[in-house]
Amino acid sequence: MKDKVLIVDDSELNREFLSDILEDDYELLLSENGFDALIQMKNNLNDIALVLLDLVMPEMDGFKVLSYMKKYNWIQDIPVVIISSDFSAENIEKAYELGAEDFINRPFNVSIVKRRVSNLITLYAKQKKLKNIVTQQIYEKEKRSNLMISILSHIVEFRNGESGLHVLHINNITEKLLHSLVRNHEDIRLSSSEIALIRTASSLHDIGKISIPTEILNKPGRLTQEEFEIMKTHSQIGSDMLSSLKLGKKDPLIQVSYEICRWHHERWDGRGYPDGLKGDEIPLSAQVVSLADVYDALTSERCYKKAIPHEEAMQMILDGKCGAFNPKLLAALIDIEDDLKEETYKYVPSDAASEVDDAVKVLQNYDELSVTNQMMEQLEIEQKKISFFTDKLSNITFVYNANLDMIFFSKKDALRLNAPEVVLNPLSNKGIISEEHKKALEEFIELAKNTTCEKPDFEFECNLTIDGEEKICHCICRTMWLMKTKAEFAGVVGIINQERNVEDKQQVFSINGVNTKEEYYKMSFAQARTMVEELKKVFDVVRFVDVETNKIISIDEKNNIHTSPYSCYSLWERTGKCQNCTSHKAKASKSSTTKFEYVNNEFYYVISEYMEVDGNPYVLELVSKIKENFEVALYGKTNMSQTIEDLQKKLYTDELTGVYNRRYLEDRMYRDKNICAVAMVDLDYFKNVNDKYGHFVGDVILSETSKVMLESVRSKDMVIRYGGDEFIIMFSEISRSIVEMRLNQIRLNIQNTLLKNTGIERTCSIGCAFGSCSVEYLLQEADKMLYEAKKTRNRVSVWFEGDEEDDNKRVL
Repeated sequence: MKDKVLIVDDSELNREFLSDILEDDYELLLSENGFDALIQMKNNLNDIALVLLDLVMPEMDGFKVLSYMKKYNWIQDIPVVIISSDFSAENIEKAYELGAEDFINRPFNVSIVKRRVSNLITLYAKQKKLKNIVTQQIYEKEKRSNLMISILSHIVEFRNGESGLHVLHINNITEKLLHSLVRNHEDIRLSSSEIALIRTASSLHDIGKISIPTEILNKPGRLTQEEFEIMKTHSQIGSDMLSSLKLGKKDPLIQVSYEICRWHHERWDGRGYPDGLKGDEIPLSAQVVSLADVYDALTSERCYKKAIPHEEAMQMILDGKCGAFNPKLLAALIDIEDDLKEETYKYVPSDAASEVDDAVKVLQNYDELSVTNQMMEQLEIEQKKISFFTDKLSNITFVYNANLDMIFFSKKDALRLNAPEVVLNPLSNKGIISEEHKKALEEFIELAKNTTCEKPDFEFECNLTIDGEEKICHCICRTMWLMKTKAEFAGVVGIINQERNVEDKQQVFSINGVNTKEEYYKMSFAQARTMVEELKKVFDVVRFVDVETNKIISIDEKNNIHTSPYSCYSLWERTGKCQNCTSHKAKASKSSTTKFEYVNNEFYYVISEYMEVDGNPYVLELVSKIKENFEVALYGKTNMSQTIEDLQKKLYTDELTGVYNRRYLEDRMYRDKNICAVAMVDLDYFKNVNDKYGHFVGDVILSETSKVMLESVRSKDMVIRYGGDEFIIMFSEISRSIVEMRLNQIRLNIQNTLLKNTGIERTCSIGCAFGSCSVEYLLQEADKMLYEAKKTRNRVSVWFEGDEEDDNKRVL
């Protein structure tokens, strides 16, 4: 079978000339622009042996093509030869930096073109073969190693009467703790391969228990002192087993496993066993597994105890009831608290899934290896299966890849939508999709952003032109997530159901058979009265209004019309007609209009719908007071929710930083009874930044500071910009020990992140108040503590309600 060569040149003459030179030896693919070339590469990724690429082209030039190939790592497996008549030093240097392998001048020399193409294809074929061999060897080696480790550790778990999940939990918690340490401490440097090594070695932490008598291992009650001394020997027995190995003693896996086996019961204050090591005398690997082991032992059921809830386990560890641990590790435990609570025990993979997961992680640690042919072939098979099934569906299907920022349609569906099969950078790619489709796409992406890996599904309606006709469509979508250290958004799959033609407008309310295809609604008095009664179950106010007289109209049981003595605007405590009267607009346009009303510090949402009741023109007004978890069951739910959300953002969001503003504090937080801690954060000497660098740099510093705080608190905590460079953090349902730990971590994170992201060294001072008193009182005390902290700067000062006068202030 011939190798495939892709020729990319906007000149038809050049493409034909190169085709004449190469067609006898290679299978040729031709593209006249960069965008089409990327689609060809994506569809033939595992088959293209070489790309001949022009630099100057319309729509997308050669440099842009190289950039995308580099971004998606295609350049590692597909050699690129630049064909051009413009070989300036600047162009050559830029092309080399982007991954080009060689250059061919125009006009072409036949023998040179043939020789360079042949040499590069041969060279890359040898490299691919070597990579596949090495990758397969690594895969088999790691698979065997992990399998043996898994067998050994599960033998221990089986003897210990446990479920076997203990090892998996220790693996996961260890990995999360290590990633947190690396993220938050520059002095802790661990590569991804070193983290994977410690994670694997943690499986053997209790291997010494294989020699402990079963009656002690599985004793349901408390161990005697003598039995406990026997149990303690498992750490030394395990390390002795590993040190007695005649082969592989110097293997990093054995060395790290030895550290973990022997010292995972040592404690930071020197009160552990077997050697009484203290502080950093204990290897980091053993420290991390020790904390992971304690947390899992507390939160898992054992033959001698019931499982303890997450919150109680965290409090016991942080209060020192399980021994002393490295403060950095405790901060890391707090950092991953949400992951532990929500994810650790939800994911219990099958044996097959575990093997694949382990293999992938090992391969990822070898940066010099690209994706193997074996994996690519499997992906290609999966794609073909998906294509077969989707082609049989009458509905339109699509896939959005977030990493590539591309939307993929099948050939059949692309024709029906009059769109390309692949839409690259859909929101910024002008002319590729219609404005109508772009509007639907914007709504789709916004809804996708609001999903989570726990709640990945969403639905929405939009207008799309399908088969040349404008349709009202219902879209059902599911977001996809990669489960790495934290869940990472990967894309969306979706189905588009055609509902009806736009011109066939359906009745929104379908009560007692009322149905019409008019642009407005016609009904009898009886139907109108029944409809009002039904709608009152949903809305706070339902009424008919005569817009000519501004009077409220009611219908009695005998279907007689009555006019209220009150004008419609009395609902809003006004003495005259509203300036923004949506009912007049609805009547004038014979359609519906909406608005917000703000009265007595409360928001109301108003829908005005033009109707004809027994031939009389009225406007139906639906009014709802906006409150928490507000939903509308019968009308405009999607649009209304979006409008409310947009309004709330404008009202309560600080434009510069994106966190809540002072209005939010005053309108909402003073009434929140769950707040138990309030912290005030102030950047040290911030005025100097504005004076030295200007207000633009100052704004960047404030934005970065808010991001750090948002990333450092839990989802139920609130970050508020109080004014200038002063922020407030509101904590709900949190213990005093965790508050101290988290605030100190926020202080360090702000200092490290600002220096890293802006190059400007800046610290902060934090004052905090903790207690069950009112939010106003906590704010007053937090302000006093901020004053204390600013005396020395870069400090955290905390006040605790109920402590003795001399002891109620703590400076960290």
